[in-house]
Amino acid sequence: MKSECTFTFTPTLSLRRGSSCWNAFGLCGPSNAKGRQDLLRTDAASPSLGGEGWGEGEHSLLTDWRHLRGEGGRISILSTALFWCLLCFIPSAFAANPDDPAAELASFQVADGFEVSLFASEKDGVVKPIQIRFDARGRLWVIGSTVYPQIEPGQVPNDKVLILEDTDGDGRCDKTTVFAAGLMIPTGIELGDGGAYVGHGTELLFLKDHDGDGKADERRVVLRGFGTGDNHQNINSFLFGPGGELWFSQGLHTRSHVETPWGITRLDQAGLWRFWPRRLKLEGFYGSEHEPQNPWGFVFTDWGEPIVIAGNNSSSIYPVPGLVVNHRDDPPALIWKNGNGRKSSGGDIVGTSHFPETWQGVLILGGYINNAVWVLKISDDGAGFSLEDLPPLIKSTSRNFRPVDAKFGPDGALYICD
Repeated sequence: MKSECTFTFTPTLSLRRGSSCWNAFGLCGPSNAKGRQDLLRTDAASPSLGGEGWGEGEHSLLTDWRHLRGEGGRISILSTALFWCLLCFIPSAFAANPDDPAAELASFQVADGFEVSLFASEKDGVVKPIQIRFDARGRLWVIGSTVYPQIEPGQVPNDKVLILEDTDGDGRCDKTTVFAAGLMIPTGIELGDGGAYVGHGTELLFLKDHDGDGKADERRVVLRGFGTGDNHQNINSFLFGPGGELWFSQGLHTRSHVETPWGITRLDQAGLWRFWPRRLKLEGFYGSEHEPQNPWGFVFTDWGEPIVIAGNNSSSIYPVPGLVVNHRDDPPALIWKNGNGRKSSGGDIVGTSHFPETWQGVLILGGYINNAVWVLKISDDGAGFSLEDLPPLIKSTSRNFRPVDAKFGPDGALYICD
């Protein structure tokens, strides 16, 4: 959503552990004797985060991509917004049909031992996705916007919340339900309280299905008054923390004055929000021109420690020292020391046995500007943390590869929203 290129294809990738083949948007190792995609072992070299090199093992390219896998763990990448603006680097075999997802697939350099595969695409209704979430039934929820960056005169906004399902277990979406429609540039979603919290311009919405048909029949404004000075800095990146609070953020050109039962809560410029839904208590933190000027993503360590990802720069922070309900003039310490300005969003921490031991605890980010999926080591640094680069999971020569979110699914695969 942060690119202004035209979306002409929207595939969803899945990265899974094991050896197999390219399926729909997948890069895999060789299949076993029975042609199965084995999630427990791989014939490719074990992926190591300490080594050099990219995908030099055997790979086969099939027309039905499905998974991206790595030895010791399963990775799924949901890539749902591919751009086809620059194709000069694509082999001439694909040049005749730039909308073929194989053209983008050919541009991928994937870490040894992993494979990529398509989970869902525009054919499944996924267009210009922004954030993804899994529910307890293993279904993938997606928000996206065809209106972004702004509505045109006479245009009727009809952005959606979608629910994607793989009903036959083949690793490919085969059922799409429109949970809610008629939205305009939703920028955050989190599941809870039997429904979905959605960031919707000036409003924090709650959507719920009461009759079990998979479609929201309740649409309630929980809070309103959030700023909309710049659409890509609206309230975003919703995530429930380990304490039961809903966390989200806003960017530099946003000024929010939100009415709550506890009074008016104000947060001007870039900052973080913490919200208790049951008490309707809202707190804002930071609120300044300091980095990160466009925070876009949260992760929590096993000890409940938050890390904030930066969408405008490589200015990720450990926010705890500034979580006081007052304006904070001091800039927070930036923890990605060699980020070199790389913009990122979304993210998740590896904590599944489907991934190899060497990958446990690392942070995976969507590098939407640099057309990459970054892998970072989290280390203690005094009273905070530092982030250190490890070899990327995916790099692409295609300027159209724009990963904006990464989340582990209940199957152990890593899904990347592109």
